[in-house]
Amino acid sequence: MKLKPTTKIKRNKETMFKEIEEVVYILDPRNATIYTLNKTASFIWKNLEKPLSIEKIISLVYDRFEVKIEKVRKDVMRFVSKYLKEEFVQKA
Repeated sequence: MKLKPTTKIKRNKETMFKEIEEVVYILDPRNATIYTLNKTASFIWKNLEKPLSIEKIISLVYDRFEVKIEKVRKDVMRFVSKYLKEEFVQKA
């Protein structure tokens, strides 16, 4: 699946999750697995309440965490790819 910077991503409305003290936990009922998102992934997840382009997600993460842009791009693409595969997020 080819992702472009303009590709918009949003949460899958059927994904079950809970936020506790700024950490997001996602429940996958297919295999009874709970995913604990780290600080960056939790931040991305919270911002996907509305559809956002990948380039906008990168910009938000870069502004929030002030790390090298190359690392931000890599982390955002890893998040998007992983959670698209798990069907927790989807293309908008």
